[in-house]
Amino acid sequence: MQRRCRLMICLLSASAILVLSTLSNPSAQAQESPAAAPAERGEIASDDKLEAKEDARERLRESLELLGFDAAFFESFKEGEPLDEGEQAKLTKLLQGLPRIPKFLLLEAAGRQASLEPASLEHSTERGQAYGLRVLLRRVTREEVPQALRDSLGYDNYYRCEAETLARRMIILARQVPRDWKLDQPLNQQASAIAIYIKRLPSDALPADGASEEETPVVLFAADRVAWHPPTLLAHLGVDYGLFDGVEDRAPLKEREIFYQMLAAAGNMSPQYLDHQINRLLESQLERQERLARNPDLPAKQRDAAQRALERARAGASDVVPLFNESARMRGEFVVLRGEALRAIEIRVEDPQIRRRFHIDHYFEVEIVTPDSQNNPIVCCLADLPPEMPLGESIHVSVRVAGFFLKSYAFETRRSATATTGEKPQRQLAPLIVGKTLSVIPTPKFGTPTQSLTLAAGVLVVMTVCGAFMWHIRRADRRAEAQLRLRRESLPETVSVAEQPSPGAGKS
Repeated sequence: MQRRCRLMICLLSASAILVLSTLSNPSAQAQESPAAAPAERGEIASDDKLEAKEDARERLRESLELLGFDAAFFESFKEGEPLDEGEQAKLTKLLQGLPRIPKFLLLEAAGRQASLEPASLEHSTERGQAYGLRVLLRRVTREEVPQALRDSLGYDNYYRCEAETLARRMIILARQVPRDWKLDQPLNQQASAIAIYIKRLPSDALPADGASEEETPVVLFAADRVAWHPPTLLAHLGVDYGLFDGVEDRAPLKEREIFYQMLAAAGNMSPQYLDHQINRLLESQLERQERLARNPDLPAKQRDAAQRALERARAGASDVVPLFNESARMRGEFVVLRGEALRAIEIRVEDPQIRRRFHIDHYFEVEIVTPDSQNNPIVCCLADLPPEMPLGESIHVSVRVAGFFLKSYAFETRRSATATTGEKPQRQLAPLIVGKTLSVIPTPKFGTPTQSLTLAAGVLVVMTVCGAFMWHIRRADRRAEAQLRLRRESLPETVSVAEQPSPGAGKS
């Protein structure tokens, strides 16, 4: 009986395991409907691709001519001589007109060069054409617009930037430079510009660098702005840190230029390079926070913050508290977040200039919460999503996101978007992260709500059958025990050998 009981229990346990595995694995069900496909992630249309460089240069010439800067305008600058007052006045007018030329046209005409070959200035420069400059900035000074031209031009000053490449020295006149650059002081900053070539200046237009006996030539350019690339990951990817000057916290997203520069830069990172940067970040955070948490000279509050950040680093994530409380310090910082995605939607980019210049026609907005965000959302704008990531206004997916912090972002809550007329919109503040993509963290899946109910019913049936069988076995055991007890009670306690009849008794 006990052997039979154990056998039946084993069979029922195996059946229960089979039911659980079948119901918890949607792919094992023949009638399971396929998951909804994510929204189409289209590529840039072929008509948005760059045209030939020479065609772009011709269109740049036409654009400059429409603004009054034709070939005669550029030929009027005297080669090899210092700027005179007339030339300076012409340059202030050119600087006033350059912002009206589309940025994508300047980039295409410059061939999207990351740097300028030293020999190209001597052999292939053309007045009035755009060139991509990657330079080492040495000094910036403010220059005044002539008083007679200020009212008509609408600005008062511009900047004279002294810079150099490997074999050339240059002066770049620009309308805008980063706010953090100290004026009239020696500098050593990596910078770039898409600039219009003006002319060659005399060698003594800049102080001799003393690096060689032969003085290197000095060339003159004009640009709308000079970009800044400090030694950070984001700047290394080509983003202009000077654009952070115009970022406003606790406000809607209006900073289009820096936003799309960051989105394009993050999107161009290879998966291997992104993983390498994630590992570097987490290793450095572990080392730094361990050192701070063990430093007895720090105030207790600071040690507690370091301990909190250390725990997050051990969990493979950055501390999100500074993203909420120290947005100015965290600007442009690379962070890694782990949490739950609650919303993911696709945003279409309709601006043709943005589409053409950055090769971006869409991106994804994902709201996540992390264990240390106290249920406050973090908004992540990502260049792409993996195929397994669902889209929707209400989702629950464990994810890891790596990206760059932009600002404290103000937006209307989803409740406000669906509020009835007369209700006051509710504003939500959230850190805004710009990145390449996210990783979905696998979690146990029990299918749809229907599958979950079926699973629960299956488990209940198995438990009921097991319970009934055990009750039946126990009842049979009790009945057998009772019969055995009665049989024992009906027998005499002792039997005498003398009382038993002999084999021959009763025979005569």
